[in-house]
Amino acid sequence: MRVSNRFTRGTAAYKCGCCGRLTRDTGRGDNELLRMCAECFDLGGEENHLSDTGEFYDSKQNVLSMIAYIESKGGDASCWDELKAKASA
Repeated sequence: MRVSNRFTRGTAAYKCGCCGRLTRDTGRGDNELLRMCAECFDLGGEENHLSDTGEFYDSKQNVLSMIAYIESKGGDASCWDELKAKASA
């Protein structure tokens, strides 16, 4: 499957199961199967890595930037409040 940062033509839109934003299949992979937008999927991986290792996989600033992006696009980023607090510490 081709990976793109654009929506795949002919796919239906769906609401992200975490932030509620309307999104579509981007061709990135598993996020479509979980019905999550790409940002929430990445943040979920970040949260999992933090839980497993006690460290952030990406920089704290990038985690905060992804959360801010979700909010700027009208998403409800409250599901990431605990991750946001840990990245802000």
